[in-house]
Amino acid sequence: MLVKGLCEQYGVSEPALLATLRQQLNKSVQPNVVGIRAENGWCCLNPAEIKWIEAAGDYMCVQTLSESYVVRTTLCELLKRLGEQNFKRCNRSVAVNAKHIAHLEQRLNQQRVVIQGGEAFKITPKYYYQFWLTD
Repeated sequence: MLVKGLCEQYGVSEPALLATLRQQLNKSVQPNVVGIRAENGWCCLNPAEIKWIEAAGDYMCVQTLSESYVVRTTLCELLKRLGEQNFKRCNRSVAVNAKHIAHLEQRLNQQRVVIQGGEAFKITPKYYYQFWLTD
């Protein structure tokens, strides 16, 4: 009844109303926290506080501003949950939060990203052209 009432009120068809609502939902802001299951139970992480994520076999090491968490998932799945637009892949096993990048550097024809705090990660050519060259 609610959908029919809204359709009548705005003078649109039901599929058009539902499509508009889906579009608005997709535009909504990513959540401030994401729940993950770490080695010692469930915890909530704010994606803005994550500095980088590094693969370690079947697990991901998630480094935040204050702690490190080990999560059993894939890097792709974790990035989808955190909001891929905030993270840049460096190579097959590392993604960094764009908000915590200090600078890029080149050493012996190898691109590297340096995170605030001094940590550095190699950027492979595939990911450099895909994620970094567009900036």
